[in-house]
Amino acid sequence: MFINANPRPTKEGKTEFKLVVLLPEDSTVPQFMWVKCFIEKTDTATARKCKVHRYQFSPTPHEIIKSPIEPPGNEDRNLLLNMREIFYHGKTNAHLDHKITLWFREEFLADGSRPNKYALGCLRGKKKRDWRGPILVSANIETESLGHAYLYQDVVPSDLQLVRHYIMNNGEFVGESYLDEFENGVAESRLPEIVTGVRVSCQKQNSAGHLAYSNIKMERGLARLICGGRSRTTMLMEIPLYLMNTPIFKDKVKQSAAEVGCGMAENHVPWVLLRSTDIEVGDFWNQVEDDKIVTFSAGSIIAFRKDGKQLTARHLEAVVAYHLEVIIPKMTDLSESAWKERNKDKGKCDTEKLEEARKEMLANFVCKASFEKFFQEYKQKKIESGDAEWAKAVSPYEV
Repeated sequence: MFINANPRPTKEGKTEFKLVVLLPEDSTVPQFMWVKCFIEKTDTATARKCKVHRYQFSPTPHEIIKSPIEPPGNEDRNLLLNMREIFYHGKTNAHLDHKITLWFREEFLADGSRPNKYALGCLRGKKKRDWRGPILVSANIETESLGHAYLYQDVVPSDLQLVRHYIMNNGEFVGESYLDEFENGVAESRLPEIVTGVRVSCQKQNSAGHLAYSNIKMERGLARLICGGRSRTTMLMEIPLYLMNTPIFKDKVKQSAAEVGCGMAENHVPWVLLRSTDIEVGDFWNQVEDDKIVTFSAGSIIAFRKDGKQLTARHLEAVVAYHLEVIIPKMTDLSESAWKERNKDKGKCDTEKLEEARKEMLANFVCKASFEKFFQEYKQKKIESGDAEWAKAVSPYEV
């Protein structure tokens, strides 16, 4: 027994040790470990500190469940953990006297993680569900008297039985690779065995000193992505981008960003790139389709070039900046309401002239020549600001 061989460590000041279980990616044998639970004082009692979107114990879930694609030294930790909580007994539907929490990486279906061997064992050869990467199991109770604070307790053997049942009946269905779907639907050629693209963080986009964009490589056969969207503006710019979000949100897309996962933030990049270029007067110009707004409401986004050419983090950063600084302001200026205001003396919107103005704007600014000029200027600004890495950046038209 783990506890006999590894007695509970002595309480240290305001911390005490509780038992958690790691289900490794490459083993069918659960690994028990002691973790420190931090203590905080409340008005009425002492509670173990646990806020869903923050670190709960040490080592943190992030440190235990490491990412296979996180670049060395990259402080962007958007491969954040998601969580699923088990509240009731799977067979009897009876509520438990505590919660069992499963921790796993948000992008476990898209970050190159291998199928979890413990989960495969739970499925007993019936591979209907897809669980990948390491999974961490913790137990806690929620106390209403302490403002719904979570009190950690030891995981017990019966908890693992419930975890097995949960894994068998929840998770992503195993099916056609979404990269196959990508190839069949929008790619112009078969993707290589190693797929390169850019992961866009939803957590660090506005934090100085942290990367919002990370270059990633994934084995073609291991990458599963869903809910793709073509960027029509970048197609006109001859850098045809296709954006996909991670499948962990597949069953939660109708929830707001604040309700998804554990404190996930909105990802604004798709809202910038998925703009309609329909010049006809109506409600479509410069708008993001409703289903795309819902689909990309939260979590990380992975971007590829539709033509199969290399897309780097520098390329995507510049493309997003160009949309924010040039394309979107000019498109907004040609919205129907702005056009009417500018020509209000005529009493009505001149549809033909407005559509012609939009067509001219697309030809002059949503194009290769205009963006190439912007890219070189943007590169120079980044170098002058002290970002020496930009000196190595090459134009997306030169790859």
